[in-house]
Parts: sequence; C-alpha cells; structure tokens
Amino acid sequence: MKKFIRSLAVAIAVLSLVMPNAAQAQAKPAPAKSTAKKPHKPANEQRWDSMLNTVAVLTREGVEVKRITADEKKQIDSTTAKVKAQIAAAKTGGISEAEEDAIDNAIADEMEKIAKFWTDAPRKAAAPIKPVAKK
Repeated sequence: MKKFIRSLAVAIAVLSLVMPNAAQAQAKPAPAKSTAKKPHKPANEQRWDSMLNTVAVLTREGVEVKRITADEKKQIDSTTAKVKAQIAAAKTGGISEAEEDAIDNAIADEMEKIAKFWTDAPRKAAAPIKPVAKK
C-alpha cells in the first residue's frame, strides 16, 4: 500500500510539472488585429464625435483658465484634425480593426495630454485659480 501511495504522489508531482508546459505549448497566440477593410459603423462615428467634442470643450476651457497654453492648444487641435480626417476616410473606403484602434488610441492620448496640462503643478503655482467670491 505504501508503494502505491508513493507512486501516486510521484505521478501527481510529475503531472503538475509537465501539465503547465503542455498547456502552454497548446496555447494559441493572440490573434493579430485585422487589416481587412469593413464597412464604416455609424455607432463608432457617434462615439468618436462625442469624444472629440469633449476634447474641444476641455481644450477651450483650459485656455480660458490658463491651464493650457496656445501652443498646446495648437498641438491638440492638429491631432484632432488628423483624427477627423481618418474618420472621414473611413466613411468612403471602409475601416480596419487596426485603424479603429488607432483612432481610439489617438483620442485617448489627447485626453491624457489635456489631463496632464490641467494638473501641471508648476503651471498651477505660477497662475493660481482665484476662488469665486460668495455673495
């Protein structure tokens, strides 16, 4: 009986070492993003328009409260124009999954830049926002 239990324990130990490697060998790599063009989706365009409008509003308000400089605004506006051109091209020629991801990432990058510009500590110290007087 002791030999059986020892054999069983050894078999389980060997299987626990071998099985993860076998599972990894059989695992398939993540599929690559498709570059095949597919028809333009109006829902994507609505989502992108909404996000680009948000970028425009936050940029304009950032300039008004002096958290975004004119050069930074030009940079954001330039990228926004490029994204809008990509969206317009997708309407006519179709869009691939990789291009959809590129548009999403470009918009996310612009929102990240805006957040960084708004919270830049040296700029806050140089031009503090004055509290609104209560009536």
